[in-house]
Amino acid sequence: MTQPPDYCVCSLLKQTRVFPLPCVTGMLAEQFVADGPRLHLYDFEEKHWKYLHNWQHATMYLFFGLAAAVSLITHSTEAAPPALDRLMLGIAFFNEGFLFLYHLHGRSMLDVHVHQLLLYAVFGQALIAFLEVFHRGNIILELLRCTLTLLQGSWFWEIGFVLYPPSGPAWDLKDHSNMMFITMCYSWHLAFALLVAGVLYCTVSCVVRSRLKRTPPVEMGLLKTRERDAESEDEI
Repeated sequence: MTQPPDYCVCSLLKQTRVFPLPCVTGMLAEQFVADGPRLHLYDFEEKHWKYLHNWQHATMYLFFGLAAAVSLITHSTEAAPPALDRLMLGIAFFNEGFLFLYHLHGRSMLDVHVHQLLLYAVFGQALIAFLEVFHRGNIILELLRCTLTLLQGSWFWEIGFVLYPPSGPAWDLKDHSNMMFITMCYSWHLAFALLVAGVLYCTVSCVVRSRLKRTPPVEMGLLKTRERDAESEDEI
């Protein structure tokens, strides 16, 4: 049995309503942690900017929150073009990379290097999201964006372990051999992300094909009609 339209809309609203919450939580955490700025940006007594790293992180969360809000509007109403969610997502990723690019002044060699490696994934995601504006529904682009998202997430963990090791000796942030090893680690993270994305794609494809084989012909016709209607809306 296919679900009625009202049920589908309510389900979509319940899912997309959650998207901005992590972004709001991140912005609040950056502002109100123990040594956070608490909405103070400039010290008028000492006459200099304060807590710029926290403010940059909060700005990154802000743009992803805007992307989530646009996605909610795009998928729950007809007030925005269908590709606007991908455009805003691309802008959010570009803004993240842009801020990280000027986030590294005065840091040690290895610290700068691990963040520069991160930028490859971030700007790659921005480029792919922009391409999806014009090639919506392209499975290759979607899988590549998924892969780079996994890469960015796992590499954030790697950065944390390198700069703030939970146990054992600290990394020598000026040793060139450490840079070579970290670059190789980045390749391993990329291989792992490709493997995970490939396994997920194969698993979902097998499950969907298995269920389609058991779907009655009448429901298959309804599904195909809805797919054609969705494609027509995207073309318009």
